[in-house]
Amino acid sequence: ISSNTQNGVYIYNSNFTIIEDNTISRNSLDGFNIYHAHNTSIRNNTFYQNTWKGLSISLSSGSLIEGNTFTRNILGGVLVNSSNRTRLINNSMTNTMGNSNAIGVQSLNSDNLVLYNNTISTYALEGAKLESCDSGNISNNDFLDVKNITLSNSNNNHLIANLINNSNTSGLVLSSSDTNTIEDNTVRYSGSNGIVLSAAHNNTIINNTPNNNTGDGLELTSSNDNVINNNTIQYNNDNGVELVNASNNNLSYNYVRFNLIGISLEDDIGASVAPCTNNNISYNDLINNTNYDLENLQVGIGVTAENNYWGSTWAYSVSYTHLTLPTN
Repeated sequence: ISSNTQNGVYIYNSNFTIIEDNTISRNSLDGFNIYHAHNTSIRNNTFYQNTWKGLSISLSSGSLIEGNTFTRNILGGVLVNSSNRTRLINNSMTNTMGNSNAIGVQSLNSDNLVLYNNTISTYALEGAKLESCDSGNISNNDFLDVKNITLSNSNNNHLIANLINNSNTSGLVLSSSDTNTIEDNTVRYSGSNGIVLSAAHNNTIINNTPNNNTGDGLELTSSNDNVINNNTIQYNNDNGVELVNASNNNLSYNYVRFNLIGISLEDDIGASVAPCTNNNISYNDLINNTNYDLENLQVGIGVTAENNYWGSTWAYSVSYTHLTLPTN
């Protein structure tokens, strides 16, 4: 299915359609465009060098996209728009066109998205971008050489056991997104920070490994009431964990080692939000960070860090105001 002046295939108002074993290439719009068609199965197709997306799905629920190859589609691999219960499983998506507008998977206003065991690589923009998408599951995917993975205004999602490697900016970004679970992910060699929460509250960040990133391993800005437990955060070029105007977060049982600074707390003086207060920093291993294991850059605001391991001893009650704690 090749070289059509519009979409390669357009499916409208047709349910339970099965599309298998086709090659869809060099069409002037999308390779496949599915509109108001439910429970469509798209398996083992090749989408190659279409001018828009390889596949666009709009106002269609229950689609299965499995075992397909998306290569060099100019605006990206898959668009899911207002389409709930879409499942993308075992697909390969690459984009070597160098187009600055290409996104691997873009999901808009679509709940219960499943993105499982896909390999998504070499996209100039996001490997996966979710906007206003709730209750999804993104797990066991490899995101390689993409800009980053972003969730904005997206709640109650689970991101589990993904590899985010060599992203151009921060690897994983949650913006205005609450009650998500980020678990067992590896985020490494990012061009900026590993994991970023911005105005994101009540999220659970557990058992992740943000290592060898150019900036911070984990950054929280204006993000409150998050749980950050059992992560291994090491070999980052800036802070292991940075909190900026972030309060009531629980940082416990983390390994924070071999970063420039272990944990840093600071307030943006010009911001109209509260500084870092009431954060629980306890039972962490804070050792072998280059400058400081724990740094407080806030003026007149104390920090309490209890029952942490500092390399040679447990400090059971460390409380201070605007001081830095040197490494051992």
